[in-house]
Amino acid sequence: MNIIKDLFLAIAILMLSSSSPENQRTIAGQKDDLKGPVKEVKEYVAIQRDSILCKDYLAFFTCYDEDGNRIKRCGYSNDGSLTFKQIIKYNRDGNERLDSVFLGPEWEVSKSYFKYNNDRTESEQFVYLNNSPILRIIKKYDENGKIIESIELRSDGKCDVYNYNNKYDDNGNKIEYSQVFNGKPQWKNTYKYDVDGYKTEYCSYNSDGCLFMKHTYKYDDKGQNIEENAYTPNDSLYYTKKFSYDNDGNQIEICEYNADGSLDHKESYKYDRYGNVSSKVTASNTGIMTEGVVYEYVYY
Repeated sequence: MNIIKDLFLAIAILMLSSSSPENQRTIAGQKDDLKGPVKEVKEYVAIQRDSILCKDYLAFFTCYDEDGNRIKRCGYSNDGSLTFKQIIKYNRDGNERLDSVFLGPEWEVSKSYFKYNNDRTESEQFVYLNNSPILRIIKKYDENGKIIESIELRSDGKCDVYNYNNKYDDNGNKIEYSQVFNGKPQWKNTYKYDVDGYKTEYCSYNSDGCLFMKHTYKYDDKGQNIEENAYTPNDSLYYTKKFSYDNDGNQIEICEYNADGSLDHKESYKYDRYGNVSSKVTASNTGIMTEGVVYEYVYY
């Protein structure tokens, strides 16, 4: 396969996956983090006119069934042309994905079929490109339903094996998570928690075992994350994020500060009556909007 096809395949597999390895348990169905009986979501790139946030063009359109499973997602460019289309089908009870079709660059079609274990964890995924089989993914889990191995068998005869290792403390908190690729360590994440079970530290390490980045977290008396600090390998402060919430616990503002304490940028959020994000605005340290998004929902 050429570079374009390899890139297309990687994007397609990412969109067809119901969860990342970090989430471990690959449950049937593909759900998004939405509240209420969402039927459709339109995501618009927005601009400001006279300090008013206005829709510019439709960027994404997503549909869900009554169980909250994603059944269609389309992406559009700023001229209104379609850039990709994903369609997902489920079995009769809506629990298991039967197949998923992804149309992308040059209108190549990537299609996946899925098989499941008795506990509804995904056991196999078969990927086709323009009706030709190109990849088979086999997943294995431990007794707790955490993925420990993913084997990718390509049509060209290449086999890649990913091993995932998990460690937990006596309270069931994950304290270490690492990946081994074809027998070689790739990366490792470690976690620390306070007495209430809130994550207080997250460290990521490179394949050579050297620290890449450290994050620390602070919480208010409601258990809401109010501050995150990121540090470089030499323990120098890289950035600080501070979070604000409304009375319903919705995150309404994220301010990111540089190591010297100066504001780098700010993100502001608004929500609809169900608690789904209705708009997101990113502004520079001078208050000028650099990115805006407006979301419109249709509910069942």
